[in-house]
Amino acid sequence: MDNVKSKQNVKYILRHLLNFNITDPLATSVRNFSDYTQYFSGDGTSDQINYLERTPVTGGRFVVELDGTATTDFTLDTAAGTITWDGSTDPSDDTDNIKLQYQTVKPWIYDDDTNLNSSYFPRMTIREIDFTNKTSGLGSYQNYNSSAGDYFTARFRIIVRTKNRSGRRDFTYGGIHYKNMDLTDAISQTVEDYLQTNRFLTPWKFFDWEVVNSQRIYTEEDNGILRRDITLDVMYYEKLTGGS
Repeated sequence: MDNVKSKQNVKYILRHLLNFNITDPLATSVRNFSDYTQYFSGDGTSDQINYLERTPVTGGRFVVELDGTATTDFTLDTAAGTITWDGSTDPSDDTDNIKLQYQTVKPWIYDDDTNLNSSYFPRMTIREIDFTNKTSGLGSYQNYNSSAGDYFTARFRIIVRTKNRSGRRDFTYGGIHYKNMDLTDAISQTVEDYLQTNRFLTPWKFFDWEVVNSQRIYTEEDNGILRRDITLDVMYYEKLTGGS
């Protein structure tokens, strides 16, 4: 991953933000663990920040290589899911020159629909609906790379799913016991609260975002899946050089 405001990175960062800011109802020991390898691209700037895709295991293995050599010239923030380069050895502007190998908690937020027969619920999916672009201003195409780029509105559906647990134990979420659809709604409300609380100023390089609506979906309930969809519009200026 690089830090350019591309479609793939917008989707990635949205998953990252929810993963590190929305509490997983399942304990990490229940999710289980796995080894994971991830690559980032240096952008040649001082104090570059890279955003982890998965949650590192506390005290677990975390190895970073820069240009093929192991390094510790960074600060790891496991709560925020970031590594920040300390300025002494900033990554050069290159592709996939940063390699991470670390032990992670298995994810609960995906970019596609998961196996509905899986036992690892609750889980979330962030599904792309569409990207709508608008020219940012007169003259922007005389030199697109040095302009603000097009103004994009990206619409996503954040899908929260839990499984009907009739006759089984409830979940404690935010200190409150919930079952079934109440748990789905509690997770969804936490997502909405995070998005609304951080609308000004929005994280990363987003210009704005807006929760459009929230809707209970009944089509999967025959399979015991309790689902709520949140529609979110994310606004940003696309600049191919990845500017702020």
